[in-house]
Amino acid sequence: MKIGKIDLTGKNLIIALSVSCAIIALAIYMTVYAPLLKEMGVKYSECRASEGRLADANELIKSVGNSCGVRVLMKESQISFAMDELAKHGKAMGVHFISIAPKSIEDVRGADYKILPVQMEVEASGENFSDFIGTLENQKKTVIKVESFNLVPEEKDRTRLKAKLVINMYISKREDAD
Repeated sequence: MKIGKIDLTGKNLIIALSVSCAIIALAIYMTVYAPLLKEMGVKYSECRASEGRLADANELIKSVGNSCGVRVLMKESQISFAMDELAKHGKAMGVHFISIAPKSIEDVRGADYKILPVQMEVEASGENFSDFIGTLENQKKTVIKVESFNLVPEEKDRTRLKAKLVINMYISKREDAD
């Protein structure tokens, strides 16, 4: 068989068919497989983000634990009472509150609760601070999760800490919550 001036017989035919197959395979890869890989990468990122949200939800469920039957979430009308109780609790544990600033309540879609983020700045010894953080789960009218905190030792007394905290207080969406 002759194509143009090239004689395609024997070895030349095998080489030409091999190159043609390689070009066809590359074309299929570029048009089908590569876009699928890209889409798979996007779905993988979405899956990892969902796993993170699921881990946060599981952590919340574990933090409620066995006391779920004893504690109930507070109503919005009880926020000031809960904030006052939190401040009294902290002061009793040797924590000095520099500032407490509640932020806007966040409505959680598909959940029976809302979240009230609260930014706080406190001073305490390391021991008092850790005791305070460890006892936040003992609050009776709310579930509290420490979202983040940043500790800085004081300049004058290195045994005392200044801490900036963000805690989430969970509030019932139901008006009949106890």
